[in-house]
Amino acid sequence: MGIEAHQQRMKLMTRSSDGAALCAMDPPTLSVRMYERMPGAPEVVRCGMMCTRDVGCKHYNYRSTESNPCQLYRYRPTNFDVSPDCQHYEEPGQL
Repeated sequence: MGIEAHQQRMKLMTRSSDGAALCAMDPPTLSVRMYERMPGAPEVVRCGMMCTRDVGCKHYNYRSTESNPCQLYRYRPTNFDVSPDCQHYEEPGQL
């Protein structure tokens, strides 16, 4: 199972009309602190590591202005919008 976590790839969700990054507006399952290891990595990468460590996480928001900027989703959000300080990532193939 640990090997699968290392192979997980996340993809930025974008609006098809102009490529703008989308943000999930639905409530997250969890809001968590950043992954403590890899302190030099970009925060969005550290947030992705938190998602890969959570068995049920298939989606996450990275919100650069929040105190706990990593929002994990154990379900597929359905409401999205463009927000300048937020990016939503999903595991490819999730419908």
